[in-house]
Amino acid sequence: MVIFSFPSIPLTKGGGWMVNEKQKITLRIGLDAGLVDGVQKYKHKNFAQISLDTTDQALFEAGEALGQLFAEELSYIHKVEETQLNLE
Repeated sequence: MVIFSFPSIPLTKGGGWMVNEKQKITLRIGLDAGLVDGVQKYKHKNFAQISLDTTDQALFEAGEALGQLFAEELSYIHKVEETQLNLE
């Protein structure tokens, strides 16, 4: 999953500026659930209520630590940001 972040983008109509306002961060980890009919499956675990100023390194370390709590092997760690786009 690729998350894009645009600090400000000029709009062609209306003369305003679009800015994004970070609303929420979710840490999502994927656990290996094995193959089903030859297709890799994952169990997803989501962790919310994360401070908006948490660093990527801190999220990665938390994801690794959380992954060790499960019997399945940790396959990936995602940072999911929810933003609201506004006119300035």
